[in-house]
Amino acid sequence: MKIAMIGQKGVPATFGGVERHVEELSAHLAARGHLVTVFVRPGYTSMRGSYRGVLLRPLPSIPTKHLDAATHAAFCTLVSLLENFDVLHYHAVGPALFSCIPRCLGRRVVATIHALDWERAKWGRLARGALRLGSMVAIRAPHETIAVSRALQSHFRRPGRLPVWIPNGVRAPRARPLNRLRRFGVEAGKFVLWMGRFVPEKRCEDLIRAFLDTKADARLLLAGQIEEDNAYWRRLRKMAAQADRIVFAGGLYGEDKDEALCNAALLALPSEVEGLPVVILEALAAGLCVVASDIEPCRELIVHGRTGWLYPVRDTQALARVLEWALGNPDATAAVGGRGRQALGEDYDWRRIAERTERVYERALGGDPA
Repeated sequence: MKIAMIGQKGVPATFGGVERHVEELSAHLAARGHLVTVFVRPGYTSMRGSYRGVLLRPLPSIPTKHLDAATHAAFCTLVSLLENFDVLHYHAVGPALFSCIPRCLGRRVVATIHALDWERAKWGRLARGALRLGSMVAIRAPHETIAVSRALQSHFRRPGRLPVWIPNGVRAPRARPLNRLRRFGVEAGKFVLWMGRFVPEKRCEDLIRAFLDTKADARLLLAGQIEEDNAYWRRLRKMAAQADRIVFAGGLYGEDKDEALCNAALLALPSEVEGLPVVILEALAAGLCVVASDIEPCRELIVHGRTGWLYPVRDTQALARVLEWALGNPDATAAVGGRGRQALGEDYDWRRIAERTERVYERALGGDPA
């Protein structure tokens, strides 16, 4: 099959769960003999040609907060209609707004819903409305719709139409001793790790407040791409300015990321909005204990008290108590992480995910849904 991936910023993935999803899915589909084209935005990656067996096609966009994704998806749709792709695969509800165009023109279309994107704090009323419209299109226009979590599958259930559940996958990190990360002043087993994008729905301020309330001999390592014009990041930086125990590491990739996952005491995720958190999957695959907010996507991956700990979202006192106990009981915390790794099933293996997605494509090619 000739497959076009539309909606992601690009690959190789640096930041962004959608981008990591598309990279791994595309590479595994290519390994199965399919011709996969991933459309990329020049502002995200400078790589051209082929990567992991996947063709990278740069197309322009209007690089503003509100127009970047929409204009890129529009250009990708137009170019895809001029070529003989078998399947056009849209990722995220915003880009999926354009999936109705190829569907109306008789092309085979699949969409993956990664999150309730309109709940993200950065969007205004108009953008939220467009994203909600995109979500309605994503469940109605494509021949097949995929949801990356059970919660999303349930949310988008419609009479006669249930999205296919195919989750995000995970690549187990390579075991590495603490070496490169010593530049941040951390010690193995004595730092709390957070990884993600510095956006308000991640609630990093809750983690900072909770961590400052602990008396543990540990550090908090916040790993995410730093943008000096990001007002939210500047606010976090100001909160942590008086505490040398809190370190902003910037984005961690490759060996640095593996090293962080293999040597942290635990991973903390205080988000109030998630799709299916890839970072939790990565932590579980590394055998790392997870402390996360008690929201549906986290409950889908964590069994409280057995494979991790959940606390009420925004409750910094509860989070501080969990962090204090976990850091003060390293053997018990390590045991929780070990159980999490054992509980991570084959559903999250990228090879299986590629096989299941391939079957979705075959159904889409087989004809219109009833």
